[in-house]
Amino acid sequence: MKREFLQGLELSDDIIEKIMKENGTDVAREKQRADNAASERDGIKEQLDAAATSLKGFEGVDVSDLNSKIATLTADLATKDEDYKNKIAERDYNDALSAALGGEKFSSGYAKDGIIAEIKAMGLQLKDGNILGLDDALKSIRVKIPDAFVVEDTNPNKVVIPPAGAMPIGDDLQVRYAAAKNSGNTFEMTKCVREAYEKKIQLT
Repeated sequence: MKREFLQGLELSDDIIEKIMKENGTDVAREKQRADNAASERDGIKEQLDAAATSLKGFEGVDVSDLNSKIATLTADLATKDEDYKNKIAERDYNDALSAALGGEKFSSGYAKDGIIAEIKAMGLQLKDGNILGLDDALKSIRVKIPDAFVVEDTNPNKVVIPPAGAMPIGDDLQVRYAAAKNSGNTFEMTKCVREAYEKKIQLT
């Protein structure tokens, strides 16, 4: 809108100024809307161009086979992640168990391994670095397999004198093995077999 057009309408300068100002505001507003629309149009065009470029990269690709491979890789990754978590949990459990059994004295390495296996079979849970119910489990195992633990004599001056006619080591082992066999104590039987193997004694 031109000022000369308004002057031809015989309007006062004050009215003409207000009309020109308002018109200028309207023009600026419409121009901004046009610029925004052009910007949105350009953004959409860029997205379409990017999509077209991406689609060209999949030309000749079996989408079904690709989806199958992606699903397989995702499953493999989940399995490996689960295996890793299980190994970390097992390590933490073993560390906690070793620390808890640090003060215990076992009759042999085989006895210790047997006790550890027995505890793990109980399914005791690890929480905050402690194995829940371990004390009660050890009490139960001490009653069930007393020979697996070493009981220290509190009298330091005690002298142990073997009884007269005591059986040789081999005969004692034979007796222990026979008793374990008759009672069905597989833990003691295994212990005797290992001792016999180490001492080269033939069990009968």
